[in-house]
Amino acid sequence: MKRFLCGILAALACFCLVACTPSSIDDAKSKMQEAGYTVEAYSNEEAEGKIGGFIATKSTGLLSSESITASLFDTKENATAYYEKVKVIHSDITQDGKWVYWGSEAAVEAFTK
Repeated sequence: MKRFLCGILAALACFCLVACTPSSIDDAKSKMQEAGYTVEAYSNEEAEGKIGGFIATKSTGLLSSESITASLFDTKENATAYYEKVKVIHSDITQDGKWVYWGSEAAVEAFTK
């Protein structure tokens, strides 16, 4: 029984340490606002299954800033199709489940932590 409980606790600890993206647009916007980013709706193009998107920016100095552009899709397949379409434009683009996003390292970290 002790081994079983230790195994459960170890699995839970690992789960808590794994980076994860938010589960909804509202959760993502709130998360980025809490991290000090200004969040605006993003819809430069229509894509199949796109639920919505946003751009989050944060000034880090007089002439520098951090930003991320993220889009959420209804299915992983639609996210993959969009990713394949725009990866030629954005070399730093990432697909994570139903999310497709790109941006500065610090902004991506704030989004995924």
